[in-house]
Amino acid sequence: MNNRDGNQVPVKVYKSNSRLTVAAPMPGIEPQDIEITLTRDGDLTLSAAARGRFKNEHEVLINEWEAGAYHRTIALQTNVDGTAAEASY
Repeated sequence: MNNRDGNQVPVKVYKSNSRLTVAAPMPGIEPQDIEITLTRDGDLTLSAAARGRFKNEHEVLINEWEAGAYHRTIALQTNVDGTAAEASY
Protein backbone atom coordinates (compact mmCIF):
# COMPACT_ATOMS: atom_id res chain seq x y z
CA MET A 1 0.00 0.00 0.00
CA ASN A 2 1.18 3.46 -0.81
CA ASN A 3 -0.15 6.85 0.24
CA ARG A 4 1.70 9.55 -1.61
CA ASP A 5 0.21 12.59 -3.29
CA GLY A 6 -3.26 12.08 -1.91
CA ASN A 7 -5.77 10.17 0.15
CA GLN A 8 -5.43 6.40 0.09
CA VAL A 9 -8.21 4.87 -1.95
CA PRO A 10 -10.06 1.97 -0.28
CA VAL A 11 -10.45 -0.96 -2.67
CA LYS A 12 -12.32 -4.21 -3.13
CA VAL A 13 -10.63 -6.82 -5.32
CA TYR A 14 -12.71 -9.65 -6.79
CA LYS A 15 -11.48 -12.66 -8.74
CA SER A 16 -13.43 -15.07 -10.95
CA ASN A 17 -12.16 -17.76 -13.31
CA SER A 18 -11.56 -15.26 -16.12
CA ARG A 19 -11.51 -11.80 -14.55
CA LEU A 20 -9.95 -9.69 -11.82
CA THR A 21 -12.04 -6.69 -10.77
CA VAL A 22 -10.82 -3.78 -8.66
CA ALA A 23 -13.45 -1.35 -7.33
CA ALA A 24 -12.32 1.95 -5.79
CA PRO A 25 -14.62 4.84 -4.80
CA MET A 26 -13.23 8.30 -5.57
CA PRO A 27 -15.83 10.93 -4.56
CA GLY A 28 -15.69 14.19 -6.49
CA ILE A 29 -13.48 12.86 -9.28
CA GLU A 30 -14.28 12.88 -13.01
CA PRO A 31 -13.11 10.09 -15.36
CA GLN A 32 -10.60 12.33 -17.13
CA ASP A 33 -8.85 12.96 -13.79
CA ILE A 34 -8.15 9.26 -13.08
CA GLU A 35 -4.90 7.53 -14.04
CA ILE A 36 -4.50 3.74 -13.88
CA THR A 37 -1.20 1.95 -14.44
CA LEU A 38 -0.17 -1.69 -14.24
CA THR A 39 3.49 -2.70 -14.06
CA ARG A 40 5.01 -5.92 -15.37
CA ASP A 41 5.55 -6.92 -11.73
CA GLY A 42 1.78 -6.80 -11.10
CA ASP A 43 1.58 -3.49 -9.23
CA LEU A 44 -1.67 -1.66 -9.97
CA THR A 45 -1.64 2.09 -9.30
CA LEU A 46 -4.80 4.21 -9.10
CA SER A 47 -4.40 7.96 -8.84
CA ALA A 48 -6.59 11.00 -9.39
CA ALA A 49 -5.94 14.72 -9.42
CA ALA A 50 -7.86 16.93 -7.02
CA ARG A 51 -10.80 18.79 -8.51
CA GLY A 52 -11.32 22.51 -7.97
CA ARG A 53 -13.10 23.42 -4.77
CA PHE A 54 -16.24 25.54 -4.68
CA LYS A 55 -14.04 28.58 -5.21
CA ASN A 56 -15.76 30.60 -2.48
CA GLU A 57 -19.18 30.03 -4.06
CA HIS A 58 -20.51 28.11 -1.05
CA GLU A 59 -20.02 28.22 2.68
CA VAL A 60 -19.12 24.69 3.80
CA LEU A 61 -21.05 23.80 6.97
CA ILE A 62 -19.94 20.17 7.40
CA ASN A 63 -16.92 18.65 5.66
CA GLU A 64 -16.47 14.94 6.42
CA TRP A 65 -14.68 13.92 3.18
CA GLU A 66 -12.40 15.46 0.61
CA ALA A 67 -12.70 15.29 -3.17
CA GLY A 68 -9.28 13.94 -4.19
CA ALA A 69 -6.44 13.80 -4.72
CA TYR A 70 -6.21 10.01 -4.46
CA HIS A 71 -3.35 7.54 -4.77
CA ARG A 72 -3.05 3.81 -4.17
CA THR A 73 -0.66 1.11 -5.31
CA ILE A 74 -1.72 -2.51 -4.90
CA ALA A 75 0.49 -5.56 -5.43
CA LEU A 76 -1.85 -7.91 -7.27
CA GLN A 77 -1.56 -11.49 -6.10
CA THR A 78 -2.31 -13.01 -9.51
CA ASN A 79 -1.10 -12.74 -13.11
CA VAL A 80 -2.92 -10.08 -15.10
CA ASP A 81 -2.94 -9.49 -18.86
CA GLY A 82 -2.71 -5.72 -19.05
CA THR A 83 -3.46 -5.71 -22.78
CA ALA A 84 -6.95 -7.04 -22.02
CA ALA A 85 -7.60 -4.58 -19.18
CA GLU A 86 -10.71 -2.40 -19.16
CA ALA A 87 -11.58 0.56 -16.97
CA SER A 88 -15.07 1.88 -16.29
CA TYR A 89 -16.38 4.81 -14.29
